[in-house]
Amino acid sequence: MRFVARYVIAMMAALFLSAAAAMSQQYTVDRKTSDTLSAYLKDNRLPLVGAQVLQDTSGTRHLVLYGYVATQLGKDDAEQKAVKYLNSPGIQVTNRIAINPEVGKMGRTGSKRHGPRANQPAEPSPGGETFDQVMDAIQRHGVQAAPGDADFGPQ
Repeated sequence: MRFVARYVIAMMAALFLSAAAAMSQQYTVDRKTSDTLSAYLKDNRLPLVGAQVLQDTSGTRHLVLYGYVATQLGKDDAEQKAVKYLNSPGIQVTNRIAINPEVGKMGRTGSKRHGPRANQPAEPSPGGETFDQVMDAIQRHGVQAAPGDADFGPQ
């Protein structure tokens, strides 16, 4: 009887370990693509969004988006723009972008200015808050996790 119990425990342990090994994928970061995609998003009205492009051992690419937007529309827009930029409609996307309405109150940055105003600091938004003030508020008050964030893909 003890032999059977030990055998069952050993089989269960072997199954558990093989399942754990199958679930833990190894990813490598495509740094160049990640950096250029992040810059593209920032240049296309998503200044607080970044991207990381990963490749698993089988060669399958994964996209992880992170950062802040003001609305669900901004979150969806970021995902659509990233997938289109990568020209990979079937890519697995993990969208970790947090929605924080305070981001919508941010002033515009001076990064795209030309001419005599090119070197001036960012203008506050109509609400009177600058980028630094909004980021400070986000740091002080935190960010609520988006629904479904417990089901992250690659980490």
